[in-house]
Amino acid sequence: MKIHLSSVAIALCLVAQQSAHALDACDRQELAEKIRDNSRIHLDTTHTSGVVDSANARQTIVDTANGNAAKRSSYGTAPGGTVWLDPRLLNAMDRMEQVYGYSYSVSETCGGSHTAGSYHYSGVAFDTYIINGVGVSSSNPYWTTFLQRCRDMGATETLGPGDAGHDTHVHAAWTPNSGNVAPSGCVNNKDNVHVFGRGGDGACWLRSWHASGGWDAWYSLGGSITGGPDAYSRNANHVAVVVNSASEPGHIKQNVWSGSWGGWTDLWTSGGGNMTSDPSSCARGTDNVHIFARGPAGDCMKRSWNATTGWAAWASEGGSITGAPDSCSKTGSHLYISVLSATEPGHIKGKTWDATTGWGGWVDIWTSVGGNMDSAPSVVNRGTTKMHVFARKGGSIWIRTNTDGSGWDEWYSLGAPSGSSAIGDPDSYSRGSDHVAVVVRNQYNNCWKKTWTSNTGWGQWEALDQPTGGLTSSPGAVAR
Repeated sequence: MKIHLSSVAIALCLVAQQSAHALDACDRQELAEKIRDNSRIHLDTTHTSGVVDSANARQTIVDTANGNAAKRSSYGTAPGGTVWLDPRLLNAMDRMEQVYGYSYSVSETCGGSHTAGSYHYSGVAFDTYIINGVGVSSSNPYWTTFLQRCRDMGATETLGPGDAGHDTHVHAAWTPNSGNVAPSGCVNNKDNVHVFGRGGDGACWLRSWHASGGWDAWYSLGGSITGGPDAYSRNANHVAVVVNSASEPGHIKQNVWSGSWGGWTDLWTSGGGNMTSDPSSCARGTDNVHIFARGPAGDCMKRSWNATTGWAAWASEGGSITGAPDSCSKTGSHLYISVLSATEPGHIKGKTWDATTGWGGWVDIWTSVGGNMDSAPSVVNRGTTKMHVFARKGGSIWIRTNTDGSGWDEWYSLGAPSGSSAIGDPDSYSRGSDHVAVVVRNQYNNCWKKTWTSNTGWGQWEALDQPTGGLTSSPGAVAR
């Protein structure tokens, strides 16, 4: 829920927060991730000139969110090459929606062709042509205040209708300074991990890891659950766990933490009916959540939540599936479901949604090298360009990876927990573009984890022990 403050209160909040933390290059990636995933900030994929290249507004934000410099165009007066987007610029773009409540469309950041020496080429400017659904013109009621907000946040060059060449867009820029440099020694990974499972008492148990202190002990969240939990996180101050209820079989319930746990709430509706698998969940950006489960008819069912409209009705995504589906979201405009097929046993299939084309069809990722899998899959995105699908074959965990631009690589085995075998379904999480981990249960009811980082590759299996009475379900995990 957005809280709309008075202009005076907003200004005081901005001054206080920016005084407490001077923006630097280490803020850049997190800010870009928030902009990328915000459905109320539209980022163009072509230039106003009609030129199509990899320096469009969306791609420059995506590249920045991935920890990379943004590309500049190479036509007209544009110099080509790359530039780091300034964190002051990104902070203002984020706050224009988060604090001031504007929805808006961005035509350019550092790409496109502008006047020679333009601040765009220094990565400190952005252009906006729609504000709150209204195209920018002299009659647009929002553009003057929009630019004033930019000036309040330090913009030193603001142009709009009445200024030469700006009758249909507004321009805000910051004077280049030392903040517009490559990041050094920054840690942008998520600093908290939560692993959930059913304990010997049938309740939902949790074990958490924090960058500042390592692993906590297992503790109970209560409830009475069937099968394995799953979890999602909308932001650094939010995590939610979803379960299939044992006291009301087929009812998917959730418990949300935003500083403290809020208690179990029921997501069942008569239209959806009783679900017949463990649930899966994922956040798409900060304002959308999707819950999946096997429906009464054996199909893949989905219920979605939006920050503005709340919970939608349960709806079928089709298919004929065995066990629980899983899901991930690479960006605010992408969603992927992974399932174990019931019509072709052992085959993992996937289905993709994007904001432009909607849902595609089910695609089989079975290969003769991987063969038939023996568990429902787990899928997780690593950054915005990679997805990893995990599944159990016998007592070992297997993985297959999809990379934007090159597609799927081959299945390969990650082996089994030391001295034991994996059972049930794996789950997985990613703390950032340079990290992914898979968690499993073994036959002794312990939880195990295996981690990959860009520096070390795959490490050894690590024991996470067990809740009281043993881990009696497949685990679920999420990074926050």
